[in-house]
Amino acid sequence: NLPQACFAEINQPISKKVDVEIHCPTTCPRYAARLIDNVEIGKSPNWMIRRLESVGMRAINNVVDITNYVLLETGHPLHAFDFGLIEGDKIVVRESRAGEKFVTLDDKEHQLADGTVLI
Repeated sequence: NLPQACFAEINQPISKKVDVEIHCPTTCPRYAARLIDNVEIGKSPNWMIRRLESVGMRAINNVVDITNYVLLETGHPLHAFDFGLIEGDKIVVRESRAGEKFVTLDDKEHQLADGTVLI
């Protein structure tokens, strides 16, 4: 039972945007993205670090940690991207090919089964 969230409407035009292309609408019918500017990356508060560590997650920084915290509290996965590293200003959602490999943030390589959703 989470408290009702209340957010002020932002009436500021968006000068930059990121597009989303979904190539697998059956397995991922919807993917939403929002660009947030002027975020200062730093250490997360100690209470959040303790909460993440209590479930075996490693604290990284305030941006990454809040996405993991939201996942723990709501079950809704989030991810934060560095806009400067997004090729072509778009996020592509697709299924993997059999045997395709990728490296996770902990520098471990994984081989994917055919049809795994990738973002």
